Amino acid sequence: LKDVKLEINSRLVLSNNFTDYSDFTPGNAAIQFSEGRNVTLFGTGTVDGQGFVWWVAQILNGANRPHLVRFHQCLDIIIYGLSFLNSPKFHIKLDDVAHVHIHDISIFVDDRVEEIHEMLRVKRGVNALGGIVSEIPQIWDLNTDGIDPNGKDVLIENIYIQNYDDGVAVKPGSSSDKFNGACSQDMLIRNISTHFTVGMTIGSVPTGTNVPCVRNITFTDVSMYQP
Repeated sequence: LKDVKLEINSRLVLSNNFTDYSDFTPGNAAIQFSEGRNVTLFGTGTVDGQGFVWWVAQILNGANRPHLVRFHQCLDIIIYGLSFLNSPKFHIKLDDVAHVHIHDISIFVDDRVEEIHEMLRVKRGVNALGGIVSEIPQIWDLNTDGIDPNGKDVLIENIYIQNYDDGVAVKPGSSSDKFNGACSQDMLIRNISTHFTVGMTIGSVPTGTNVPCVRNITFTDVSMYQP
């Protein structure tokens, strides 16, 4: 894709029928852009991932869950105005990208744990949990990250996140990356407000030289409530 604007002004609801993803490649997303340039994703609408059934499947058997939105090897990306809700896994995943501006969006994971409990009772049987608290799943165990960028020249600002996992998690580059020189770098993350997150994080970076890395990353004006 090149020079494309995708506008969403209503509620876009993803299928939660597992058979629709039978040939799905792990690591990809329900909404995916690859090798694009000058792509804008915007609007006043909501992208609803219907994550509940995916989370239950993950707890019961493990699941090949899609991310909600992924940009892979893209340049000049803008995302703004939208709400992202209940992703099966990460909400926005940026892999090997450059020149990105994400602003004025919200990311929300519903905290209706009782609904997940009821799904488990149906799937396992009413007495399957047996009152054992340790078997009751917690939403924050499910890798519902907010924004995970790996790339170069990234600005993320004016964001609200409630997601029970990493709010923004900067991932290291890879030696196979096309745009960032094997190093995630030159990122500014500012004016972020979160509830119930693990916080702002930087992914694991191996030691040594000439290896994937992270550098020149700035977090500022971040408010975390009930982390």
